Amino acid sequence: MRQRQNNFFILTGAPGVGKTTLIQELRNRGILCVDEPAREILAEQRASGGDGLPEKNPFRFTELLMAHSIRSFEKLLNHSGIVVFDRSVVDAIGYASLFELNLEPFEKASQNHLYNSDVFVLPPWKDIYSTDEERKMTFEATLQFHEQILNAYRKLGYSLIEVPMGTVQERAQFVMERVNLLRTS
Repeated sequence: MRQRQNNFFILTGAPGVGKTTLIQELRNRGILCVDEPAREILAEQRASGGDGLPEKNPFRFTELLMAHSIRSFEKLLNHSGIVVFDRSVVDAIGYASLFELNLEPFEKASQNHLYNSDVFVLPPWKDIYSTDEERKMTFEATLQFHEQILNAYRKLGYSLIEVPMGTVQERAQFVMERVNLLRTS
């Protein structure tokens, strides 16, 4: 098991809860942020006709998500400043649960890539949820997926901090204040 990277913070939650918008706002405020890999992987797989689309091969898609998350984690190991990730290696467990896959390889990878033990959770928010070419899940389906993600974090001993609903600026301020408190405690 690796040492916990206390400067690596995670934003997680169901699709369509505002993580990408919040990541952009944090980035605008000078925080190093890592984008969620799912949209990039979906676009690459569609463009190349690859087998890593969830509807074709859910295991391959989840494997690609995990591999991308591991690369992002390892690439920043020597970075001493705060890093905020839009999802993490742990989220692959949520996807594996969603697709009813064997969780073991994803759990093992998560135990070897340890982020700050406090995780920021953006709750499902029907008013801002929308589907698009990449996000096809109904809002109701996102509720179950959200719980699968949170269960993966709980099982691995992470503490969950719910980010209140509000403007993106309010949410960014909440995260930045908590990150600063967590870094100094």
